[in-house]
Amino acid sequence: MIDLHTHTTASDGTFEPSVLVKYAESLGLTAIAITDHDTLDGIKPALRVESSVEVVPGTEISIEFVGPRIKGIEGHLHLLVYYPPLEGPFFDKIRELQEWRQNRNLLMVSKLNNLGFPITMKEIRDASGGGQIGSPHFASVLVKKGLVKNKQDAFDTLLGKGKPAHVGKKKMTMEEALPLVRAGGGIPVLAHPCTLHLSNWRLKRKLKGWAAMGLLGVETIYPDHSPKYREYLTKIASRLGLVATGGSDFHGSVKPDIELGSGRDGNVSVPLDFLTYLKFVHEVFGEA
Repeated sequence: MIDLHTHTTASDGTFEPSVLVKYAESLGLTAIAITDHDTLDGIKPALRVESSVEVVPGTEISIEFVGPRIKGIEGHLHLLVYYPPLEGPFFDKIRELQEWRQNRNLLMVSKLNNLGFPITMKEIRDASGGGQIGSPHFASVLVKKGLVKNKQDAFDTLLGKGKPAHVGKKKMTMEEALPLVRAGGGIPVLAHPCTLHLSNWRLKRKLKGWAAMGLLGVETIYPDHSPKYREYLTKIASRLGLVATGGSDFHGSVKPDIELGSGRDGNVSVPLDFLTYLKFVHEVFGEA
């Protein structure tokens, strides 16, 4: 059993990279991919761990995209990148996005202070546990200090898109990201297609276009994918010549219903063949 989609304290997970590897070993996993959001910082600490678990380097980057709104949430797009380049233009772009994120955090603190919500950057850093800071950490601090009723209230009134303390993320487009990834030898894979909120027909059209631009895979196995949807994704991946991947999107206590390697109530089981084929694709297409 393997898991090709996990997060550590380098982004918004609650397990340090070394701890996550050891935890995977305790569960009997053969391999895991470290795919933290918009950062490569968790890769080297995980690779240094002596373990029977194979560590696949990766990252998950946010891409500019607005899909249909379902239950008040807009469709969004993430790109998993396996074997990402650790230097060069793609690496430089990731660092640029991290710097923007830091400036964004300072601006959000300033906006909240001006709105009469006394929080500090130190409180936000403490809430993140030293990992990458995101809007949920702001929500946690606001709840802890009794400034809002709950996290949802924080987003509905302050932090959500169009609200007074919201500051948008700086993102790459697919047209920008795919050539950068491929030029550096990385393997770009569409993460959790369900979050795009597209019909099967529209998703198929998008995948065709992205494959022409350099997309090499699609995440078929995911906790929120129904068996029927997984079957559809597998069929489309095969037709377009895209590698199929899968994972739990494990975050630790941030997503307590998601277990490493097995997803939600055991609905994720990723075969070792997925990694074998991913390695083959990397050998064929991964030379920078």
